[in-house]
Amino acid sequence: MKKESRKKRFWRRLYRLYKSNSSASEGFGHRITVFGYLVITFFSIALTLRLSSASNSLFGLVSFLAATCIFSVILVLFRKASVEVKRELPSVGTVGEKLSYDVVIKNNSMFKLTSTRLVELVQTVIPSEEVFINSVEPGEEKRNAFDRLFVVYRWKWLTEMREEFSSKVSAPIEIKGKAEERVTMSILPKRRGYIKLSNMRLLLPDPFFLFQKCKKIPQSSSQVLILPSMYSVLPIVADGNMQSYKSGDIASHLIGQSSEFVGLREYRAGDQIRNLDWKSWAKTGEPYVREYEDTFESKLGVFIDTAVAPSHYQEFEESISLAASFVSADQYQNGIVEHLFIQNQEGVKALSRTLDKVEKMQQILACADMEVDADTKELLASIGKRSKDLNTLIMLFCKWDEEKRELVNKIEALGISPVCFLINSNREIAEKSLSSHSIGIPPYLLNIGEIQNDLDNIF
Repeated sequence: MKKESRKKRFWRRLYRLYKSNSSASEGFGHRITVFGYLVITFFSIALTLRLSSASNSLFGLVSFLAATCIFSVILVLFRKASVEVKRELPSVGTVGEKLSYDVVIKNNSMFKLTSTRLVELVQTVIPSEEVFINSVEPGEEKRNAFDRLFVVYRWKWLTEMREEFSSKVSAPIEIKGKAEERVTMSILPKRRGYIKLSNMRLLLPDPFFLFQKCKKIPQSSSQVLILPSMYSVLPIVADGNMQSYKSGDIASHLIGQSSEFVGLREYRAGDQIRNLDWKSWAKTGEPYVREYEDTFESKLGVFIDTAVAPSHYQEFEESISLAASFVSADQYQNGIVEHLFIQNQEGVKALSRTLDKVEKMQQILACADMEVDADTKELLASIGKRSKDLNTLIMLFCKWDEEKRELVNKIEALGISPVCFLINSNREIAEKSLSSHSIGIPPYLLNIGEIQNDLDNIF
């Protein structure tokens, strides 16, 4: 116990060190160009060789490279610019898909700006101290003793996981004095929800293109809604069975239940007399009945389990993507998702497609978060109020235990057919949990990294 306590105290000191280094290094990578890194590398190699050799040519090379670097640093300090920028963002984007937008840059000075570029810096989201100490990087137990003690890879994993987007430097820009230019830029969203853009920088290189000033620009912050990434999904039959239909119809061949004529067949005991086809009987001498097709609308709902521990972060993100896929699927011609049930800090959110637009459902999903203390009673009450409008409920789980099994049984007791999915990172562990807490129709297993393939196999 004391050893663990000392380790945690050591990690608290590391946390403060890593946090200060992250703040100090913001934008540092953009202050040295690729050519600059190349020159510094050559300088280091030449200096190392010079220390072990008395060669005059090496001394001259080291002196030249050192003088060039120093002169470049001095010149870059004198580079100045006065500009303003305005972003023209689209309304929404999607995780993993390039988001392009225009930037209007205005040169407020009388002098022409040349060889300058724009870059959108990512705001580093620092994890809390408790999250850093109590989290475990996937595969951390396989690292060597040094890495497990200094947990630098854990810090890297936590910060990269919280990065909202990645960006690239714009093409070179030339702007005349008191003029404006329109530049197309792009980012690659990594997280769903609202992304705030407020840290665009102007890169001003020295004449040798070794170093560059990373200048802050007067700008107003902008934000864009990033939707979850989506999967290809197919219609769900109302009784909970997965099938694919070329026509998109969920049909039941019943007699006399629809006005759409299908064909004729021989009379069978129990068929209604009113469906007899008298003309065919007269021609063939055998009784025939008319057969009709009864098409009905499958009223679907989607439920996302938000009672998820932070250790199941990846599973939760995948469940959100799946929910967004079902909600947004336009191919549901006779099986439209009518209701979305999700629990947040304000309680159970129950959205109806008839009252709320699909965009509203997508917005709720994009901003959803894990809730460890979710209230099952409130959830069941909310679903129960709409049980007459539902015949199938798609249920997305990140973990399977006795509590989840009881929840599914209670949903069935409401007269709703549940279709359960269990998103997992370890199929063997997931199968063991299912065997320990079995139900009539077990959840479909979706393994992280193979979800689309698993979905295709199910359908």
